[in-house]
Amino acid sequence: MTKRVYLLQFGDFKQLSKAEAYAFVNAEALKVVYEGFNYLIFESSRTVDPYFGSILRVAEYYSSIEGLTDLLSEDLSYTEKSIPWSVYVLDDNIAVAEKLRHKIESLIKQSNKKSIYVSSTSVFSEKGGVTLTKAIRKRLATDGYEFILARWGTELAVWRTIKYLDLRGFNERDLSRPYKNPLISMPPWLARVMINLASPSPGRKLLDPFCGTGTILIEAVDSGLDAYGVDLDPSNVNGARENLNWFQAKKGKTADSHVVLADSRRLTEHFPECYFDVAVTEPPFGPPLKETVSLSEAQAIADDLRDLYSSVFYSLSKVLKNSGIVVFTLPSWRLKTGGLYELRVEEILEKSGLKLNKYIGNTALPIRWSKSDNIIQRLINVASKSSP
Repeated sequence: MTKRVYLLQFGDFKQLSKAEAYAFVNAEALKVVYEGFNYLIFESSRTVDPYFGSILRVAEYYSSIEGLTDLLSEDLSYTEKSIPWSVYVLDDNIAVAEKLRHKIESLIKQSNKKSIYVSSTSVFSEKGGVTLTKAIRKRLATDGYEFILARWGTELAVWRTIKYLDLRGFNERDLSRPYKNPLISMPPWLARVMINLASPSPGRKLLDPFCGTGTILIEAVDSGLDAYGVDLDPSNVNGARENLNWFQAKKGKTADSHVVLADSRRLTEHFPECYFDVAVTEPPFGPPLKETVSLSEAQAIADDLRDLYSSVFYSLSKVLKNSGIVVFTLPSWRLKTGGLYELRVEEILEKSGLKLNKYIGNTALPIRWSKSDNIIQRLINVASKSSP
C-alpha cells in the first residue's frame, strides 16, 4: 500500500496549532514521522482533506531536492500555458531556496510555459506593494505550484501546498452573518480549532451550553455535526437561530441544529442523559474590562462566576456520553501589579465527573490564547467524562 506523506504548517499561535495538528493525527490514527520548529509531518495510507482553524498550510511530499528536475519536467508537460508558482521556506535555508527558485523558473521556461512567480507572503496578504488577483490566487491553490522547502529528518525535501487556511471563509462567517454581538463572540477560526480539539466524527452530536450568537454552532454544522445550543438570553437564542438559518441556506448544509432557550444549570430538563458526544463552549467571562484590575477585583469577578461554572459543568456531565469530550475556555485577568489571576479549574470540575486532560500529543494543556492588549485572556481546556 502506497503511503502519502503530509506536512502541516503551524500558525502564529504555535501551541494551539500543534494541539490541533496532533488532535487530527490522533483521531485519524496516523503516524507522525517528524516535527520541525513550526510544522508537523505525518504518513497516511489514504488521501486526507482536513479543514483546520489555525494550520496555515497543508502540503504533500513532492520530491527530494535531487529528484525535482525529472518529476517537475514531467508534470509541466500536462499543465496550462501559464503557470503561477512560488517557493516558501520553512527552515533556515534561504540559499538553497534561491537555487531552487532559479531551477524551477528555468524548467518552466524550457517547457515553453509562461512563468508567473508569486511572492509566498501575498497568498495571505496583499500589503507591501504586492498585488495578486483572485484568479491567480485561486490557480496557485489548484493547478499552480507553491513549493515548500522543509527538512524531513536530516534531509531537505520539497513539498507542494495543497490547501491553505480558509481566511476568507472564516471572515465571511464572522462579518456577514445577520446577528452580531462582539462582546460575547469568539473568532470563527478559534471555534473551529476548539471543535477540532474534540475530534468528533461527522454526524455526532455537539452541545454548546453558552451558545451566544452561534459561532461554535455554525462551525459545528460546517463540520457535519448535529449542533445543539442553549442560552438564557432570548435575543441570543433568536439571533443564533437566525445565524444558523443564514449559514445553512448559504452553504446548503443539511446538518441538524437546535437552539433552546434554557438554563444550562438544568440541562437534563431538556435533553436525555448521556445524549451528546462532545461539548464545546465559552462561558461568560464577567463584565468587560478596559483596564487591568486589582487582585481583590479579580477575585470578586471570579467568585461571581465560580458557582455558575461549577453548576453548568455538573449539569453538562449528565447529558454527555461516557468518555465524551468537553473543550472550553475560562478567563484569566491581568492585574495592575503584573501577572494574571486564574480560576482553579480542578475546583470547578471537582463534582462534575469531568477530568482535565493534560496533553494533546506532546502539547501541554491548558493553552493560553490572547492578544497582547487583552485584559481578559482565554485559557483553552480539554476534559473527558469518566466512565462510572
